[in-house]
Amino acid sequence: AGVLSILAIAHGLHTAFNASEHMLVMSGKTFLNMTLGAATLTLSLLTTVPLTMYFGIQGAAVGTLITYIFLNFSRVYYVYKLYHLQPFGTLLLWPVTNAFLVFVLFFVFNLFVTIDNLLETVLVIVLLACTYITAYFMGPKEPEEKYLLVRLKSKLRRTPATNE
Repeated sequence: AGVLSILAIAHGLHTAFNASEHMLVMSGKTFLNMTLGAATLTLSLLTTVPLTMYFGIQGAAVGTLITYIFLNFSRVYYVYKLYHLQPFGTLLLWPVTNAFLVFVLFFVFNLFVTIDNLLETVLVIVLLACTYITAYFMGPKEPEEKYLLVRLKSKLRRTPATNE
């Protein structure tokens, strides 16, 4: 389970920051993207092979995580340096913070309770989803979030939406 967790974190980072690759390619910086890919391949060989030899499959997972961190943060750095674009703005701060808190809640919950069957798994997922939705809509800060909250409440009450 530890290896899959490490790989899930690596691929989660890659998914979160992968837009920077597309920005480099579509803005004509394909050579820079290729250079970063070659540096990543070199780093992968230098980290993953020794870690695999010493720690086995866990070392391979850690080497992959190190490689993905380097690749994605170097791409984000160059996108910021060239275009002054950040991967996340303040608009996404609230949902990302809530997702992180729900993850921590699940991690702590998982320390004390063992989940053995499908029904318990589904109940935990529903509980976490409800927790996330409740926390998300408790503190909308941006106009778009407030608009979504008003629309959701109006659908629940079945009344026409008005901007409050």
